[in-house]
Amino acid sequence: MSRLKRIRALQLGGGLELEPPERCSLAEGCRPVPDLEAAKRFLQAYVRNELVIGRFRGYLSTHGLLGHGHLMHHRGETDVIDLMAGELANGHLRIKPTFDPRWNDYDKLIQQEVDGYNKRLKGVAGYTDLDWHLVKAMVWTEVMAGPKDSHWATDPMQIGNPVDPGWKVLRTGAEHSDLITTPELRKALAGKLTGELSIKGGIAWLVTKAMKTKLVTRYEPALRNYSVRDGDTLGAIARREGTTVESLAETNRLDPNAILKKGTQLGYRKGSAAWTIDGWRPWLPDAVKAYNGGGDSQYVAKVQKRLREIEQRDASQ
Repeated sequence: MSRLKRIRALQLGGGLELEPPERCSLAEGCRPVPDLEAAKRFLQAYVRNELVIGRFRGYLSTHGLLGHGHLMHHRGETDVIDLMAGELANGHLRIKPTFDPRWNDYDKLIQQEVDGYNKRLKGVAGYTDLDWHLVKAMVWTEVMAGPKDSHWATDPMQIGNPVDPGWKVLRTGAEHSDLITTPELRKALAGKLTGELSIKGGIAWLVTKAMKTKLVTRYEPALRNYSVRDGDTLGAIARREGTTVESLAETNRLDPNAILKKGTQLGYRKGSAAWTIDGWRPWLPDAVKAYNGGGDSQYVAKVQKRLREIEQRDASQ
């Protein structure tokens, strides 16, 4: 592989890349690096870690590489690795914004929330675990500038915007979201908006949009008796006694449209209809698309791109 191709192929996990000048511009977050001293000053200003800078210089000196333009990178407290060889005068350093550790501010919270849903919904209508990295990718998509954006601290997920219709749905438990949310979360959503609350609401909305529901009638086990009155129908009895025509007909082996004779004794069970979880949409792309609601036709593609970026970043660290 040629030096140029090698430079382009390298994916560095710590926020720095070497790019040929024609592929870089200051507007894209690149900085020219004409020599090793400039690289050292750049790292010192950007990383602001004297230990890293010291090991950077020491490694080059120890291995006799000071004249070869090697670029070093810190990948741990005790590990400095030679990432590439090449004349720094022929390239630029590209700053990867997600190198800023603040991009991981919500990792612990996301993991805790997702883990809670995965445990609570395990085995429910074929539920499959939600990967917390997907939620992280959604956050990165919705606040593209990351910690530099004012929304990062208050509403990193757009569901956290009080004017978003999904926010009201979650607060009131509408659209069967009460099958997913807890009373504590619904109460909290009525309060002051915070970044943490936005994340919790966003995850709840994603899980809600992944859920499929159906209306199910549940009956009491006890069999009750009813004496038919003049003019009664199964429908009238069902409404009056809190049951269903289907249950009455099945229990008494009657046609649902049967004409009833006064004084006939019928057995029935009280029942109530309730919505229940009947299955799940795939997280990608279906649930993510439903979460977005069509406001951005490219939303799913953007999330998938961010997810790949996160996976590559984690793999390189």
